Amino acid sequence: GYEPDLVTYIALMHALGRAKGGSKWEIALGLLDEMKERGVNPDNSTFSVLIRMLGQAGGGSKWRRALEVLEEMKKMGLE
Repeated sequence: GYEPDLVTYIALMHALGRAKGGSKWEIALGLLDEMKERGVNPDNSTFSVLIRMLGQAGGGSKWRRALEVLEEMKKMGLE
């Protein structure tokens, strides 16, 4: 079967950020975990999409979670 690559995951995350009814940031964070499990290394674009989604989350910004994602990004050596 088809194995999603980095571009596919980023496209899915973008779509989730624009989903009808509001950002599906929880699902996008699950995709981040799936990426890592499958050996697909997230890059700066991946984390930028996630941080933007968290900042625009319905019901108020999930800024604390966004900071956690930023820390994870830094631990991976990305800036």
